[in-house]
Amino acid sequence: MWRLKFLIVSLISLLGVAGITLADATVDQQPLGPDGQLFGGSISPKGEHIAVFAGKGSHYEIIMDGVEGPKIDNLIFNIAGALYRAESGWVNMPIPVIFSKDGAHWAYMAKQGDEYVVMLDGKELARGPINTHNLGNSLNLTFSANGQHIFWSDDDAQNNYVIVVDGKPGPAMRTLPQLVLSPDGSHYAYINYNRDGTGAWAFVDGKQVNFFGDIQQYTARNVLVSTMHMPDNNNVFVLNGKPSIKALGLSPMWISDDGKQIAMIITPQQGAQPFLTVDGKQVAGTEGVPVEKVYFSPDGKHYAALCRTKTSAKYMLIDGKKGDEYPSISSGATDISNNMHWQWITWTANNAKFADLQPPVPGFTADSSKFVYIANSNGRQFLVINTDESNAFGDTLAPILSPVGNRIATFGITPDHIQHILVDGKDTAYGVGPNINQLTFSPQGTHYVFIRQNYMVYLDNVEQPGQMLGNYVFSPDEKHLAYEANDNGQQKLVVDGKSICDKAGMVGHIFFSPDSKHIYWTSTGNLAMLGVPNTKDSILLYVDGKPATHYSDNGTVLDPVTDPSVALHPEFSADDTMTFIARTDGNLRRFHVKSDTDLDTVLAATPALKTK
Repeated sequence: MWRLKFLIVSLISLLGVAGITLADATVDQQPLGPDGQLFGGSISPKGEHIAVFAGKGSHYEIIMDGVEGPKIDNLIFNIAGALYRAESGWVNMPIPVIFSKDGAHWAYMAKQGDEYVVMLDGKELARGPINTHNLGNSLNLTFSANGQHIFWSDDDAQNNYVIVVDGKPGPAMRTLPQLVLSPDGSHYAYINYNRDGTGAWAFVDGKQVNFFGDIQQYTARNVLVSTMHMPDNNNVFVLNGKPSIKALGLSPMWISDDGKQIAMIITPQQGAQPFLTVDGKQVAGTEGVPVEKVYFSPDGKHYAALCRTKTSAKYMLIDGKKGDEYPSISSGATDISNNMHWQWITWTANNAKFADLQPPVPGFTADSSKFVYIANSNGRQFLVINTDESNAFGDTLAPILSPVGNRIATFGITPDHIQHILVDGKDTAYGVGPNINQLTFSPQGTHYVFIRQNYMVYLDNVEQPGQMLGNYVFSPDEKHLAYEANDNGQQKLVVDGKSICDKAGMVGHIFFSPDSKHIYWTSTGNLAMLGVPNTKDSILLYVDGKPATHYSDNGTVLDPVTDPSVALHPEFSADDTMTFIARTDGNLRRFHVKSDTDLDTVLAATPALKTK
């Protein structure tokens, strides 16, 4: 493989169109396959590894990071629905190469003659006759979380199902079981029956053991939760195969995300009233009380239960203390386009996990000190924090919790149609007009931003210059706020109230380096009109205020499901070199981009814009 390295520092012009000064940035491009011979590919979720499917004479091959694999007749498409497959692909044709979550391991199943072969990390792991159980209509090729184990389904000589783990087949089964994996990827389990349909058993971490009930899930602490129905019609709650609680009823059940807390409704015996238990302890006052949902605190020390009275009123029970009753309690906060903000920040369209970015409501604050929910009564809404109730608002309350600590902000409209922002108990009225939206805390909760009148940016309640176009983003260290803006008819890229670029183009995405020393954005359009000659590419990458290199969004590496419009998945090294994979003029390349300046230097030489 050859490498092309060049320093872009020149002024370009084309056909009389004013050229653009490219950034002082070192840009290195590395080919990743034979140009014009690639049929599809898959990129790892981390580590910027890419597998491409290419021709090899009359056969095919997988090329991983430029290294060729063995000749194959074709790939076997058996990854759809796999729990830990790579959530990304190449738009030409996503290929069935899977990656572990950390990007360290990769695998695929291919056809060679009448046999399948499983390749793991570039080496043959297993092979066998092709049959209906390994062609993708059974258990798909699946990694545990970080590649500790790899699974697929096969059959034995009698055409019974077997689950293959790390190349070793398990016991024969009449039916395909449900494979259950621990969140850390180190444990796995499933249950099934003997080939004659008798004698249930379990298979856990490579060992066949006695049946211990229907498996529910692993907790985040790797505790295997299951329930067993007994001949006397009772049910047994089982943890790691050991009986824990026996009762007539053990449902519904709630398990905290971290696996530290388990709550369930227990009906001890026929005719007895059910009651709520949390971590095996009965909660007083819940006998016969319908419980709709249980919420857990991040530290595993607190809980809140949404309960219903005999007259269908709702109330929250927080650590055993009953709150006020209301006609209804909202199961989720009103959306104020905050999803749009996080979709843009995470580049994952509608698949972003917003609970990972800001605590959900109803729910506990990040430090577990406060429980927040919205109560409804006679057309009015109230923000309730623990047992404290806010003033009445209309049906527009939209509370936001800070990612760190216990800050709480909300947007709301009072019954007289006046918009308000409440932050940590401080109420500011903003009159009537288009709804305030995109109310968001910074990564550590130090600052907050919201948008007024559809385009006016407010940072900590202070108006910022320009009319925002698109969205805004905080730097990881919270010291910078960036957005594209229209300033008196001129399009600009604004950082901390200063325009660092007045030719930002049609901005597709803005992001910072992890250490916040550099800012990047993509701009789309006709690059020839922008002064970049001899290219069919349509995206410019800007670094610290100036264009650095170009690539294409047509046939670029991206996930066609989750990233239909944004193709860049950058990785950063310790020296702030940014790496990404993309096409340029139709050819697949790994780009390395290193800026020779920094954002602070750019800002120091830039005057502040004026607000209106």
